[in-house]
Amino acid sequence: MLDFSELSGDGQDLELLTREILLKKHLAAHWSGKGPDGGRDLVCIEKQDSTFAPCERRWLVQCKHYAIGGRAVGISDLDSIVDSCRQHDCVGYLLVCSTYPSSAVVQRLEAITANSSPKLATTYWDAVRLEQILSTPSNWSLAQRFFPKSADGWRVYATDRPNQWVVIYNAYYFQLFNRIGSQSEFHLQSVKARVADIGSISLPPDHLLRVRAVYYDDKNGGYTWYLDYLQPQNDNAGMSTREIERVLGDGDVLEDGQQYTFEVQLRTYWKGSEHHDPDHYDYYEDLALFSHGLARRRSRSDIERRTQFESEMLEIGTKERNGGYDTLLTALNKVSFLRVVRSCNSTIEDLDKFCARRNWTSLIAELSIETDRFFSAWFLLEAVDDVKFHRMMSFIPQGVARFFRLSRACVYLPSDVGTGSTRDDGQDEFHYELTLAVHPAQVIDKITGRGLLNGYFREIATVINKFIEGDE
Repeated sequence: MLDFSELSGDGQDLELLTREILLKKHLAAHWSGKGPDGGRDLVCIEKQDSTFAPCERRWLVQCKHYAIGGRAVGISDLDSIVDSCRQHDCVGYLLVCSTYPSSAVVQRLEAITANSSPKLATTYWDAVRLEQILSTPSNWSLAQRFFPKSADGWRVYATDRPNQWVVIYNAYYFQLFNRIGSQSEFHLQSVKARVADIGSISLPPDHLLRVRAVYYDDKNGGYTWYLDYLQPQNDNAGMSTREIERVLGDGDVLEDGQQYTFEVQLRTYWKGSEHHDPDHYDYYEDLALFSHGLARRRSRSDIERRTQFESEMLEIGTKERNGGYDTLLTALNKVSFLRVVRSCNSTIEDLDKFCARRNWTSLIAELSIETDRFFSAWFLLEAVDDVKFHRMMSFIPQGVARFFRLSRACVYLPSDVGTGSTRDDGQDEFHYELTLAVHPAQVIDKITGRGLLNGYFREIATVINKFIEGDE
């Protein structure tokens, strides 16, 4: 049951809710100015088809919000209905209230309908009628927007297809499709997690990210999410659609073991339009594509922005691939008691090449990839002062998200065969393998991963440089 006291006490939420309902019914509605009580009146234009000529009826809509006090709408709360309708050239009057009209108000509305000249139609929507209107698949997302507490939770509606549903959650209205199966409940945790990810994306004011459909390929496994990025005309995009896809984890296997594809479309709208609905039926015209997990056609401007973003990311990635690694190598080479024998940078940029289903052995050989170096870099070090070396290593930062592993390396030379000795035995040099890594769970994509690795490398280089200054 909806709690109308959640609406703002000044009545503006009820006015906005009423306007959204009218727009959902494909009616033209605009503000006419404030009434005597300080509230805004709505004028709604109802178009009717005719065999001879189309016609229009104008309705004056007034909202009365008394749910917080819990009282009914009385005669004293209304102005002169007939005069107000005549002023706005309206032939109909709708009273919308968050409680209920008193019996005297109902009688007055009935008397106006029966006796007014020219004829004036009157009716009302009370709290019960409003809840009935909102408790439908097309309107429940409105209820969740305006009643975040009492309308919280899931609404899953069956359709005429056993593998298709209408889902309303967290004020998102979208279609859910299975490729084969007829069960939907097991998707809810996945939807909840992805909606939380979508809500965490920061966009400029009036820029909206709306979910349109979710397709699940239960034959091969994997989800396809269809989203629209609604951007006001003449505004600059806060993010590229490709950037949004990357942030959400496009192409990744997420926590439930399923691979996710995100298809974000850029759409513009006129911010000043009173007819705009972020979930207008036009946005769902690609249901045939949604139901088969197929890609939508992109606009030229969207393609250009995506291409520009990919080029910028490639340029940044090329510049930064060895940036932190080289900084760390420079710092290590400045240590007087240490020599870098051999080292290998992380190969995280090559990770996405393994999405292709082919023989990985040939791919590894072709790219010369060190497969255990996607999230780490490796160094073989020779220390001539073991005490100083371990003292320096004790200052290296580490934790769960970023960490290092140090292990002793034994080096055998041809001359050591059969002697039972190693390069480290009886020598002043000690060999160590140092692995520096970041935890894969925090890596959204290769750009983010490289940034985390470089940040760690540079921080270690700073620590080493400070140690050198203090040691000298």
